[in-house]
Amino acid sequence: MANGKEPRPWRRRFYHQTVGQEQWIQLAMLSIAPLATLAVVLVGFLYNNARLTDLRNDLTSRMNALETNFQKRLEDTRELLRAEISRNHSEMLHRFGDLDRRLTRIETGLNLR
Repeated sequence: MANGKEPRPWRRRFYHQTVGQEQWIQLAMLSIAPLATLAVVLVGFLYNNARLTDLRNDLTSRMNALETNFQKRLEDTRELLRAEISRNHSEMLHRFGDLDRRLTRIETGLNLR
């Protein structure tokens, strides 16, 4: 060395150590590992996103089927209620006619007309 002192043993090994093929493999693995992890996470994210899209489409189709079923049942109920109201309306008109005939008979009997 320049000042005449011998470097410490651990420094000597560090300075004189060359990078061999095995160490290059280790460095490459250390460099590739985070990229591989990122790739796996990205693939998982895309797969999960596709599953969420499938779930959304499935839920949309189910909701559309429920809405169609609900609309059909609602329309059936409306038709039933309209028929019932029409029947009640006819019955009420019949009763009013009957009451009008009775009242007319009473008025005629009492000579109020």
